[in-house]
Amino acid sequence: MVLRVATKKTNGTQGTQSERLDRLECEEGERDTIKELETKVHDEKTNMAVANALDEIRSRNARWERIEKEGDKKKVDAENSKTVEDTQRDKENAEDTEFARQAFTKKRKLEKEEIERPETPAGTIDRTSGGRKER
Repeated sequence: MVLRVATKKTNGTQGTQSERLDRLECEEGERDTIKELETKVHDEKTNMAVANALDEIRSRNARWERIEKEGDKKKVDAENSKTVEDTQRDKENAEDTEFARQAFTKKRKLEKEEIERPETPAGTIDRTSGGRKER
């Protein structure tokens, strides 16, 4: 609301002053209106942020309730899948262990044969290796 003061125009200075006062009052009223609008916009943004946060909390709570209801079933399924995975892992470990054992056994055999093989003098034929041995 803008209050206007009625003044009589007796001379030019009073008329200018009254116009000036009217203009200042009008500008002040516009500034107040703008401030009110800015405050309303700010309040609406705050309300929207609060509403969004509440929606997120509600959806999170609903998700947790659903997880709790299905949790027991999923937990059992997860335990079963772990046992299958553990069984597979144990089987692979046993195979790896057997493969390593065979490889080391073969290596020891070859080393033992090499140690047991007698050295032949230079220029003689080594029948086990199939060729001449030179020194």
